[in-house]
Amino acid sequence: MPKRPDKIIKADPEPLGNGKSPESPHGAGETGAGFKPRDLLVVKFGGKTLEDPARVGRLANTVLTMAQDHDIIVVVSAMGDQTSQLIQTGTQAALGHPDPQDLIAIAAQGEITSAHVFKAALTAQGGRAAAIVPGDPRWPIVVQEQGSKALASTKVNQQLTVKLEEPVSRERARTGLQRLVAEGVIPVVTGFLAETVGGRLTTLGRGGSDITAFMLAKLCAAQQVIIVTDTPGILKADPKLVGPTAHVQHLTIEEIDSIAKAGAQVLHPKSLEYKTDKFKARVVHYDEPDYPTGGTEISGFYRALLRGNNENLAMVAMVGVDLLNSPRVLGDLGILAKRATLPLYGISLTEGFLAFYVSNDRGEEVCRILSDHLEDWPYVKSIILRKGVARLNIASHKFIDTPGVLEQIVRPLAEEGINVLEVITNQSDITLFVDWADRHKTWTILKRLATDVNMEDIFQG
Repeated sequence: MPKRPDKIIKADPEPLGNGKSPESPHGAGETGAGFKPRDLLVVKFGGKTLEDPARVGRLANTVLTMAQDHDIIVVVSAMGDQTSQLIQTGTQAALGHPDPQDLIAIAAQGEITSAHVFKAALTAQGGRAAAIVPGDPRWPIVVQEQGSKALASTKVNQQLTVKLEEPVSRERARTGLQRLVAEGVIPVVTGFLAETVGGRLTTLGRGGSDITAFMLAKLCAAQQVIIVTDTPGILKADPKLVGPTAHVQHLTIEEIDSIAKAGAQVLHPKSLEYKTDKFKARVVHYDEPDYPTGGTEISGFYRALLRGNNENLAMVAMVGVDLLNSPRVLGDLGILAKRATLPLYGISLTEGFLAFYVSNDRGEEVCRILSDHLEDWPYVKSIILRKGVARLNIASHKFIDTPGVLEQIVRPLAEEGINVLEVITNQSDITLFVDWADRHKTWTILKRLATDVNMEDIFQG
């Protein structure tokens, strides 16, 4: 079978399908009229999807069917719960205290075996495939380790900190995986594993096969990464808790990030850091008839977001006793907001203080309503109104991994004499309330700080 000319493969990778030569295995011409470019798909199979050998054969057939219209890179997890079993075996053999590097070498055998098994399934059905494992000169994922490399003993989305070495990884992807794809070969890459710059075996942490798939999609300029699981996409709730439930057809990256960071094991949150605007992502069931369009699509990509509310706000504060242990406090507030058709722009609650933010022109009205209910709300001792408040929000997925980020944001405001009335935070969002007169100066400072708190881009909402 003729090979694609080397000159077509560029150091700055373009979607492979856009450069197929007329002699390529798939026959998509570069300039000929009527030829449709072939999209590159990175298809990752989770461990549960691969635990049945007969199903592996069916999945290999699915990949070969897709390969009639798409270029494919496959990423595989270890079959079933093999990684946990290998870690347990290695730990027991080492009397409970295995060397971390030994344990990595032991755990790696699960993904390595899986890659060779899936490659065998493809070739048995007439496909051309290659198992790509660490140590192979075509291996593409090269990283710097930052901190602990110890593997979790249980199957979780482990948060190890590694940094992808993009230049060397991109070059390896170009000369290895992309060359194979151009020759009509399907690379089957072990998920979860990586090499250091010095060539030492390491991992991306438990659950890291998702990260591998997104890394490869970015490195190889894929059009889509598809995570294949045993659920029909991202479900609206855990079926173990609520029974059968429908899946969500579309989620933004912020929404799936919140779902993943809240503990759902549907997708490793670290994988989303490699999502760009250049490729789509989706989660599908292994029996989904059309992987590229089924399941749940994930849109967007991470970027820092700076938002300011243009409405002048008022802070309504209630001082009370043991508010955190009052079962009624938030319920009563919700009833009030519903009856009064009252949008709330922020809520904070401590043992003795409940503050919420409403539009400035309704602040006095809300205080009158609250005063009428004080006898019914014994936990409230006093009501305070502060008008003329501005709300600004700055968000970045990097906040959760940036120690001292709050201090980096608040200190410059203090140095400029800006009084921060309140700060409300979660894992990736910081919301500041300041005097209305300080809103423009605060906005300017936050915009300048964007690069200082390790954000690549900032989007003004």
